[in-house]
Amino acid sequence: MIYVGVGIAVGRWAVVNKRNAALSGIAAGAIVGLVGETIGWGIASAIGPGRPPPGATPTLLAAAAAFAILVAAVVALLGSITAAAISRAAGRPR
Repeated sequence: MIYVGVGIAVGRWAVVNKRNAALSGIAAGAIVGLVGETIGWGIASAIGPGRPPPGATPTLLAAAAAFAILVAAVVALLGSITAAAISRAAGRPR
């Protein structure tokens, strides 16, 4: 939900500021995903439920984080493109 919301906000911003909604959505989603996978994972592991399983290698953890960031970027991209299309179809970029 957070990634879609970020994508929608960025898509509408891109229309108003005449920017590329797709690239803006990808960038915003990747940034939010990166923050979620670093700071969020750190907080969760400090509290307890986010601790990696025993035997997890750094490579496996990096791959999991990269996949989560990729998913965040794709979901934000979809939200951004959809919001931009709706804003343009409405004729008033708001």
